[in-house]
Amino acid sequence: MTLDLTKARAVLKTLYTQKEIQNLCYKNHPWLALIPKMEMFYGFNMQVPVVYGSNRGRSSSFARAQANKGSSKYGAFFITRAKDYSIAAFDGETIESSENDKGAFVNLLKQEIDGAMMSAAQSDSQAIWGNGSGSIGQIATGGISGNVLTLSDVEDIIHYEVDQVLEAAAAETTGGTRSGRMTVVAVDRDLGTIEVDTKSTSLAAGDYLFTDGDRNSKMSGFNAWVPSTAPTSGDSFFGLDRSVDPTRLGGVRFDGSGMSTEEALVKGLSRIGREGARPDFAFMNSGNMGDLLLELGSKVNYVDVKSPYADIGFRGVQVHSGKRSITVLEDDNVASNQISVVTRNTWRLDSLKAPIRILDLDGNKFLRENDSDGYELRIGGYKQVECNAPAYNMTIALS
Repeated sequence: MTLDLTKARAVLKTLYTQKEIQNLCYKNHPWLALIPKMEMFYGFNMQVPVVYGSNRGRSSSFARAQANKGSSKYGAFFITRAKDYSIAAFDGETIESSENDKGAFVNLLKQEIDGAMMSAAQSDSQAIWGNGSGSIGQIATGGISGNVLTLSDVEDIIHYEVDQVLEAAAAETTGGTRSGRMTVVAVDRDLGTIEVDTKSTSLAAGDYLFTDGDRNSKMSGFNAWVPSTAPTSGDSFFGLDRSVDPTRLGGVRFDGSGMSTEEALVKGLSRIGREGARPDFAFMNSGNMGDLLLELGSKVNYVDVKSPYADIGFRGVQVHSGKRSITVLEDDNVASNQISVVTRNTWRLDSLKAPIRILDLDGNKFLRENDSDGYELRIGGYKQVECNAPAYNMTIALS
């Protein structure tokens, strides 16, 4: 059995229904599995209206109320799509060597396509928490020894794989990138180090690292909609100046430095409650979740959360604050020492068709590579994150 496109198409149709793709891609990514989704993002952009002020024509004096009458304050974000691709490649010799074993051929397809699907899912999961820059880590002070780079935050090591191609820049979003690309040849997940084949020109401690081609091209995720620093004058985010009301248009920030994880979360929930928010979830990475579990001790109350889009669920912890309670979930794409508090129905992942899918507009799922003895299958999507009420979401900084 050689690479018969008709037979291969039939295999893919069986193995990769949209439900199976969702089950595969969402199983290790709680927020990606839970965020509401809309798959009809047609046109050049999409308007996301937001109300950030009510009518101020009110007074104990009728004359003054009438004199000061006005309208509510409205704004709109005009979001545009970001592209993301993942390629599954098949070597011609490997394909032909399995031609007498149908099972081997099917396993070859599934192994390579699963890997590309999971790579796309990891990219999306990182992006929906990120700030749009595409940064996946920063080189530590004194973190360059030969071709070995030490990350400033060991938790960021989850974003690196052997053979991954990287680029670097002195600043996260501004200026150009360093000359040259670097390929990862080894990863030490305990030490938080990566070894590259060659260093980019002028690479320096403090440089930001990006997957090749990602810089300033990713979706604008939670840390873009609810930045850790309040928006200031001139901040234009999807066409809207958020500095006129940094909380209503840029979310809530709470400094939990010096507090335990539980105390920071409880006090933070009181702060966001002042905005009238009733958030559903708080997300943190595994290290911070471990701290919370130790602090709660025998008070731990586990709760299960099911994804509305896939046959998967996640176990979380319920934390109470006054009359409110919130489910805390572990998601390793959340930045270290940060708690991201979300009101689920204010968010949406908008995409042009499914956010992760096989790209086959011309009907050809497999394409012959023009410069090698092989074939490729393209996976990807066109999408963007939206939030229609940033004030109902919060970032809590931990020490």
